[in-house]
Amino acid sequence: MTELVLAVCLTAQARGPVAPPAFPPPPRNLPGPPPPTPPAWANARGDRIELCRHDRSDEHLRELVKKSPKATRMQIGWPGLTDSTLAVVAEARDLIELEISAVVAYAQDKGPVGVAISADGWRALAKLPNLRRLSASGVPVNEETCRAIAGLSTLRELKLGCVADDRVVIPLAGMTSLTHLEIVQRGLSAAGLMKVVVKLRELEHLDLSRSPVGDGDMKVIAGLPRLKTLVVYDTKVSDEGVLALASSPTLARVTLERREARDFEAVLNVVEKAKTSSFLHFVGEFGDDRLLHTQFP
Repeated sequence: MTELVLAVCLTAQARGPVAPPAFPPPPRNLPGPPPPTPPAWANARGDRIELCRHDRSDEHLRELVKKSPKATRMQIGWPGLTDSTLAVVAEARDLIELEISAVVAYAQDKGPVGVAISADGWRALAKLPNLRRLSASGVPVNEETCRAIAGLSTLRELKLGCVADDRVVIPLAGMTSLTHLEIVQRGLSAAGLMKVVVKLRELEHLDLSRSPVGDGDMKVIAGLPRLKTLVVYDTKVSDEGVLALASSPTLARVTLERREARDFEAVLNVVEKAKTSSFLHFVGEFGDDRLLHTQFP
């Protein structure tokens, strides 16, 4: 046995040093404490702050704002997020875009705990001189809080979702400087939505998905002088509504879901003739796969 081991060693020496493996083997589970948890501000990256976890709080956000005082984009969300949180958000004076995500926790003694912001909380954002985009699609909004949001005069893009009834969205009609509006909610009536939309003459993007709007409403929407993109996924819009939209001189893209057109050739011919200075592109399939790839000069 001794001679065999010696021969192997001599052979290895004759070949020269053995190169280390390209990838070292993974370390074994050594005893000792686990590596430290990254600090809260690990989610601050340059101009963007992200803080969406069940175990976060206002203090974590305050540390992030101190770490990135020039942040222009922010995404936040945790159970119990409330007015005091938006007071901290208002300290990031260069903020342009704010997204508030709906994060819900379930406690045995309290039930579901989510995001709850009053009108005073929303008004705190008025301290942000450059705030242009606000997304709060998962945050419950009532008439009072919607009025506070409508009072944020710097906003140009707004996304809401948890809206109870038509009365809630009435204040939005005063936001005449909006260029982008998304209201994805089944609880509203078509008439209530259109009372708001018809007042927003600067709109360039409009998303009314999962709402009860139909063909007659498309005639009103076609009259918006700056509208470029329209999303009416999961609505009552049919080929008749598409024909109405074809009369818009500015509309460039309509998003629909798969459905059968009653008279596909008529729709295609009318749209082709109507769109002379722009093009209409159906992202979804509307009766025929050709629409998915058709651009009108």
